[in-house]
Amino acid sequence: PESFRFTLFKWADELDSLGRIQDLFDCYEQALELFPVDEVIVNSMGEHLFRMGFRDEAAGHFYKALKLRPDFPEAKENFYRVANWLVECWHFLMLSDNGRNHKYQLAIKKAVEGGCSSVLGIGTGTGIMCAKMAGAAEVYACELSKTMYELACEVLSANGMADSIKILHLKSLDMEIPKDIPNSREIRRHHRLCASSVGGLDLSAVGHIYSPVRCLADTEDSTEPYTTERLSRLRGGYIQLTQPFTALDIDFNNVQELEGLCSREVTQLRLCVTQEGVLDALAVWFQLHLDQVNHLSTGPQEDTCWEQAIYPIHNTVKCGDEILAEVSCKDSYLRLCCTAIIRDGHWTHNVTNGPPKILTANPEAELCSALAGLQTNQEISSCAFMLESSEMALLNNTVYHNSFQKAMSKLLTELDPIYVLDVSEVFSVLSLMAAHLGFDSSEDKQINPGLVQAYSSVEKEHHQTMFRLLAKGNGMLESALKFWLSHVEDDSAAIILDCIETCGLIRQKLMEKATLARCLLEDGGHIFPERIVIHRMLVESDTLLQESAVQGTELTLEFSIAPFINQFTVPVHMFYKCTHLSEPVELFALDLMNSTANYTDKEVRVQVSTSGKVTAILFWYQIHLDSELSVSTFEDSHWKQAAVVIQQPLTVSRGERVKLRIQFHKSSISITQKYSKILNTHLHVKFNDS
Repeated sequence: PESFRFTLFKWADELDSLGRIQDLFDCYEQALELFPVDEVIVNSMGEHLFRMGFRDEAAGHFYKALKLRPDFPEAKENFYRVANWLVECWHFLMLSDNGRNHKYQLAIKKAVEGGCSSVLGIGTGTGIMCAKMAGAAEVYACELSKTMYELACEVLSANGMADSIKILHLKSLDMEIPKDIPNSREIRRHHRLCASSVGGLDLSAVGHIYSPVRCLADTEDSTEPYTTERLSRLRGGYIQLTQPFTALDIDFNNVQELEGLCSREVTQLRLCVTQEGVLDALAVWFQLHLDQVNHLSTGPQEDTCWEQAIYPIHNTVKCGDEILAEVSCKDSYLRLCCTAIIRDGHWTHNVTNGPPKILTANPEAELCSALAGLQTNQEISSCAFMLESSEMALLNNTVYHNSFQKAMSKLLTELDPIYVLDVSEVFSVLSLMAAHLGFDSSEDKQINPGLVQAYSSVEKEHHQTMFRLLAKGNGMLESALKFWLSHVEDDSAAIILDCIETCGLIRQKLMEKATLARCLLEDGGHIFPERIVIHRMLVESDTLLQESAVQGTELTLEFSIAPFINQFTVPVHMFYKCTHLSEPVELFALDLMNSTANYTDKEVRVQVSTSGKVTAILFWYQIHLDSELSVSTFEDSHWKQAAVVIQQPLTVSRGERVKLRIQFHKSSISITQKYSKILNTHLHVKFNDS
């Protein structure tokens, strides 16, 4: 029902723009009552759910759309994207980490045989099945993710354990005893009021009674104070500035120690700097003693599925300095921060809005210095704003911004006046840069001030405030910058498209947005970028294979898990270190200014330069802002590289050729790879780049 779909989607867009979200979903629910097996409507509802943050629900709709039509490219693309969110790469690595799995199995078996007959798993890992196999009488697990909960149910059914292990779709902090899981009577009577009356006395008269030992979610600050990285794979590597040190030692079998963990006093550490450099972060990993025999380390030198926790810091240190660090477990998070650098008897304290300030050990001198700071900095704004890490990385990409400035300057000399529209999906200052060019007051300027009207697509209030402050601080009139969601009065001379995601994929529906942008351009106008060229290289990387799926046909600890978790295998993954098996070759070009210049079918022959096993096709982009200026996403940029993983690797020899066939439809690119010397081996690798 094409006409019905068209009307539904238009009305949904209108409701979305008005913020009538409930009405939008009501419309889709009614539509699905009329057309329950219409894969296009099912997929479209999933897109709305995903955009609003309901990833589990969106995944269900994308999966249903694919069941209805397995060759539906839009649903497949959407499912791949949501699968990356719901089932992260480390799941595959963890299930393939035989050393880790075997040690956990041994430790769990030993604990169960030692008398631990009742087991609760926080999450639905293989440990719950190991516990049941070891003879545990009662096994429970809680799982917050709906996707992982349903996946675990399938795994248990396939392994004949669905009736012997109880899985709850709950956050661990929301579980109740004895409603969800039974409790020890001894524990129950110490921590929960079970009787409503005693000796004819109604206990409800005193109100709610509870134990001082309780676990509540912190409503004030639930943000994790760290991110994670695999230090061994950091682009450009890293320099170790201190020797490893013990931040915290926890005995999980000591109840008193665990109860006092969050309330214990802050621990101060002094760390000796052994190498001069910039202190970017404190990296944390753990040594896990499963029992007296089995041990695991998640350090950067270990071959493990774990990453390291990264606590960002910024300071400069010299050999011989001491880093004063504080360790605490406030709100159940391990918090690790640097409070000062001690150098030659002086304390260098971190100052958020300026360079480090040297304070002496003399209290009177410290007081005088602080008072002087108040007098000189009293006019400095105390505002603080937050950016996402990807937005910060984009803002730090000076090469990209400088190239854009040059390209925009050329355009401004040709058109007068000019309207610039930035439709970037993240925080972007490109429109503000264009407006600033219009206010350039240099003597050799060719642009009259005030003739650039810039429109930005930022929606968040604090982003708009940042824009206004930036405009004021750079001597621009507030009227030179507007937010285009409110209104766009004229056709634009320049439209800025946010084409490449930080993860290395082309933005969804890029070509559709480019078509709309061309309609909004005035004569002589320009789309930035005007063209994107996709380059690729044949590579070999066992790590990419291991992170994309559980490899091989062997059971995981004698359990059948791979067929279920591998349903969430996606072909495109982040690029890591690998062996290059060919030279870079241009794969495909997308012309955003002229759609007729784009071809829909192309063959490329790639010569193998190094013998090996092709496990992936690495790809990146050359972003052409105009005919002369371009930037690459391959090296020294905030963009990461991605790779199409080949689940059945091809063994190749130097001098031989691999033929790639590229097909382009709407905003979807598919690659068919065929090894020229093995005519009967035909592998179809399809990924969506938009």
